[in-house]
Amino acid sequence: MTQANGIIKSCYQLGLLSVSEKGVPLSSLLGWRKREGKLFELNHGVYK
Repeated sequence: MTQANGIIKSCYQLGLLSVSEKGVPLSSLLGWRKREGKLFELNHGVYK
């Protein structure tokens, strides 16, 4: 997980991680925050 954090921080403006409820404590310890609100998918130039 710490290696993934480094890659994401150095290569991308935004990193998203999907975890189960059991994985929340670990992701929280590594600085990941739960996203509140809606998420949208960009599919062939159209937001869905």
